[in-house]
Amino acid sequence: MRYFCEDIAVKGAWEGPAALELFHHALAPVASLPVLEVISGVHILSDLTLGLGTVVHDYLAE
Repeated sequence: MRYFCEDIAVKGAWEGPAALELFHHALAPVASLPVLEVISGVHILSDLTLGLGTVVHDYLAE
């Protein structure tokens, strides 16, 4: 499903130096990806409502 945000109220946003850690996962081997460089990070504090969404692909229909 694809969700769209509604009624967004941004309470604050910050940008600055950041770090990135990737952890092992049974279904997605993201920890094997090399982190070459972290340029910056952004943190956004907000209130929002997720809409009902739309079906992108119905696997059960096949």
